[in-house]
Amino acid sequence: MPVSLSLAPLIIAVALAAVTKSRRISLLGLGLQYAATGLLVAQTVGVQVGLSQVALGVTATGVIWLSISDVALPRRSRSPSTDVADNAPHADAVDWKNGTLLQGDPSVVHASSLRDASGSTGHELQTSPFFRLMVFALCLVGAFGLAENYPLIAVGVGSSSFSFAWYLLAIAGAFVAAMTQDPLPRGVGLLLLLNGAQFAYTVWTAGAHPNLLAILAVSQVVLALLIGHLARTWLVVPENGTEPSSGDTE
Repeated sequence: MPVSLSLAPLIIAVALAAVTKSRRISLLGLGLQYAATGLLVAQTVGVQVGLSQVALGVTATGVIWLSISDVALPRRSRSPSTDVADNAPHADAVDWKNGTLLQGDPSVVHASSLRDASGSTGHELQTSPFFRLMVFALCLVGAFGLAENYPLIAVGVGSSSFSFAWYLLAIAGAFVAAMTQDPLPRGVGLLLLLNGAQFAYTVWTAGAHPNLLAILAVSQVVLALLIGHLARTWLVVPENGTEPSSGDTE
């Protein structure tokens, strides 16, 4: 497969991770992004290195998913009176103005439930899907311009394509991390950025330093563990009944 055609799965995967506010789709995009970069690495460095990239993606994404899989991700509420019973089954009363639990078991009430019902935004930057899509389009344009003017590989077949992949991962990752306070999408952005750096180094050195690549891979798994823990904590309201603000849904 030509290198330029191999960029299509990467663009789709990064778009899923960057544009959507759905946690499930964002994780799907993250995993597909690892597979897409693995395909690119296999074409330039070797199949074995590419497969290791895919295995890294399965591990990192799986760690995050397992961390939050037993926490029901709430849907956006239609109104406090209709959906609070579904999202907070053990709550007797909720102060919708302040977003705090008045009675019941606070350990089973999700932060997103209170947020969606109360409409609280806190310090979260609220962005519409159209805005995120337009910013992602600018990321594509920026990555293309940087790849043409500052290629990752000076010579070689597909050098501009590999450079485009690196710049896209770096720019989109920074964008995703900056757009939210929610640990899960912010962590997805950081993993995009870190995996982009690993991809660039792998292509640049042709996989000549496996020990350093292993360190980068382990750092991504450790980051995924941290993201999973923070995301799980974020999704559940602490015992004092307060909750963080976020614009993200399931």
